Amino acid sequence: MATLSPIFKKLVARYALADIEFPHLKPITLAQWMLESGRGKSELAKEFLNFGGLKWRSEMSPHASKIYYEAHDGGADYCTFESLDKYIHGYWRFIGRSPYDGWREHTSSGEDFIDFVGPIYCPSDDYVDKVKDLLKEATKLLDAEASPANIVVVPDGTGNIHLKPHVKEFIQSPYSFSRNGSPIRKIVLHYTTASTASSTINHFLNNSKTVSAHYIVDKNGDIYQMVHDSHRAHHCAGSNSDSIGIEHVAVAGDQLTVAQEEASAALIRWLVAEYEISLNRITGHNFTPGYTGSTSCPNVLFGAFTPEAIQTWLQENVA
Repeated sequence: MATLSPIFKKLVARYALADIEFPHLKPITLAQWMLESGRGKSELAKEFLNFGGLKWRSEMSPHASKIYYEAHDGGADYCTFESLDKYIHGYWRFIGRSPYDGWREHTSSGEDFIDFVGPIYCPSDDYVDKVKDLLKEATKLLDAEASPANIVVVPDGTGNIHLKPHVKEFIQSPYSFSRNGSPIRKIVLHYTTASTASSTINHFLNNSKTVSAHYIVDKNGDIYQMVHDSHRAHHCAGSNSDSIGIEHVAVAGDQLTVAQEEASAALIRWLVAEYEISLNRITGHNFTPGYTGSTSCPNVLFGAFTPEAIQTWLQENVA
């Protein structure tokens, strides 16, 4: 059995627990994603969480954003997804479009489904057979993830499954860069020094230093995303390649509001589970190992301007 990429293993685990309209079609669609993404090793899969090679269509906007990508058969607009959940539901939205009208009449089995969908999805003569050849392997992968021993996905051992909290809006910053293969190992916490989310968003859209962050948590608990997790943001010099940056709307002397604290904790819990990050690898900007500068960030946002205060906050709110 060929090896799966780490991100595809996470997709399998998430898909095993996902709530979809026709659960018995999970194995055949997982087999299709294995074929399309080379078991999660394609650039589209690793960089954009696009395991199905889904090209951009306007109907996909609730689930995906548009990126231009040079594939083996030429350049085109493709879908990029901000989470595995977005991809899973995005795939089924893609299938729900007009070229696949009538697919619900072909759901008696996985084979029935792919016999109908496959020739529309890819006109290659042997495409359907290639997907079917992977069906047995896909079934075993999903069965293994559905076993009780594999239900716990949170590294702290609580048994909780944390879903990504609602992101009010994804606003693409132009300052988004490749991680060049670096895995996500840590989370860096910031304060914006600005009193509103809009001013920070505008700054991350247009500044001379290419500064950006992945997330902004507003005082009212709203979460905005400006860089995909799969990409590098410029938020902590010396530690950008392997970190996620979270900005909190605040000025010097502010501490987290109740709504902001709840939203930030929920986001961090999801990131910890999604990328298997230990709490001791979550730091404030100034205290981040590898940081090459000096800053007052994150100020007293977490109670005091010390790394110990941040770890205490994490233990009380995230652990």
